[in-house]
Amino acid sequence: MYGTTRCLGGLDTFSVSALIHNRFGRFRLPRVTSQGTLCRFSFVVSGPKTSPRGTLFNWLERVRLVMVTPRPRLSRDPNFRRFWLGQAASNVGDAFGFVAMPLLVLEVTHSVLQMGVVTAISSVGQVAAGTFSGVIVDRAHRRRLMVGADLGRLALYLFLAVCFWLGRSDLWQIYLVAAGASLLGGLFQVAHLTAVANIVSTEDIGAANGSLQATQALTYVIGSMIAGALCARFGAATAVAVNALSFGVSALSLTQVRFQRDRAQASQSTHGGGPFSDIAFGLRFLFAEPLLRTLLFFQMAVALLASIGLNAAVLDLIVFRLRSELSLSARAVGFSLGMAACGAVVGAIASARLRRRFGFGALVIAGTGMQAIGLLLCGFGFSWAFVTLGGMAWSSGLTLRSVAATSLRQTHTPDALLGRVTAAGWTLIFGLSAIGALLVTHLAAKLGATLALRDTGLALSVVSLLGAFSPLTRPRAAHGVPHV
Repeated sequence: MYGTTRCLGGLDTFSVSALIHNRFGRFRLPRVTSQGTLCRFSFVVSGPKTSPRGTLFNWLERVRLVMVTPRPRLSRDPNFRRFWLGQAASNVGDAFGFVAMPLLVLEVTHSVLQMGVVTAISSVGQVAAGTFSGVIVDRAHRRRLMVGADLGRLALYLFLAVCFWLGRSDLWQIYLVAAGASLLGGLFQVAHLTAVANIVSTEDIGAANGSLQATQALTYVIGSMIAGALCARFGAATAVAVNALSFGVSALSLTQVRFQRDRAQASQSTHGGGPFSDIAFGLRFLFAEPLLRTLLFFQMAVALLASIGLNAAVLDLIVFRLRSELSLSARAVGFSLGMAACGAVVGAIASARLRRRFGFGALVIAGTGMQAIGLLLCGFGFSWAFVTLGGMAWSSGLTLRSVAATSLRQTHTPDALLGRVTAAGWTLIFGLSAIGALLVTHLAAKLGATLALRDTGLALSVVSLLGAFSPLTRPRAAHGVPHV
């Protein structure tokens, strides 16, 4: 005998024949509703499992149906959409700074080494922020903290633009803004990672990170091209001002976003007696987890080769090669960087599909391998087209690795520790990134950008190969499993 019962709201029906076959107990049946969303039904049958066989009617009397309403898809989630749009506007401004800041340094100093020094200062600022940002993020009101960091960066970049407009520019001003903006940026990024984990469900973290990375990459494509034209027409200072204003848009959007928790859930097991003990607790957790420890060491090696982040020092080498060695205009440099950022779009979009097939750990390694190939193309290519193609491969690998590494860290760390664990890792990673920036730009100053790109690409290939024999390729790293 078969029968049907309609679930809440009349969205779907299920056959109770499965209930007849399973008799008593609990089981779950996933179904797709008429709205195309996945819901999960839980059947709980009261009474002992040794109860005698009854009629269908009597069985149904003892059945309790619970429908867990699914979260809306990310594209239909208004809260995530507000957050996403605000960060997209900020990313457009970042793309202007991505092109303008190296050109600004080159305009003042005409030195690839000074470009590396500014990048190293930014990395040191992120190290300084990483030292205490985790404690601050896990103790402070996260949304207000992010808004404050945005407004601080707005003031710094606007100050630099005004100094150049008034003809009172100097290298110390660039140093000051690079240090201050990186301090605030490091604080914002740690809070940003905890924000994603508190805006979407655990199951949606990978998709959310992929969407944010894809949007960032796409805005870098469009923004870099527009920034190059703007720098050629009005000067790099104008592009820096656009970057400043974008932080205001981001701050405004954040005031409209709701977090599941504005503050981390504190507990005696996660909070010590003060900030230093909290930092030590985060470090101990990071090194105690084998998977997170391996991921940290792998990223530290990549950072030492100046290939962490869209503001990595190898991009200074690419800009210097395009501008000085290949004699391209500022407009052409912006166009080339914009085309190179297309690879980041591809990497971010492909990350979700590839993650389901190969897992997070494999993507971390494969993305680094793609970055190595990109640097080799930039070093061995003899025209701007080869350099642009190499930049596309490098940025594609960057986002592929970044989405996977970020998702692994978020899903394997408790929320109460997420800020401190992220900050502890970033302190070590960006500490080596600062050293790497000085190493690769010093190498470029001695041997030329072409040879420096080749050597860095070869070294990155070795790191990727070694990673293939690490725990990152094991089953636990394949899919993010929330830490319990």
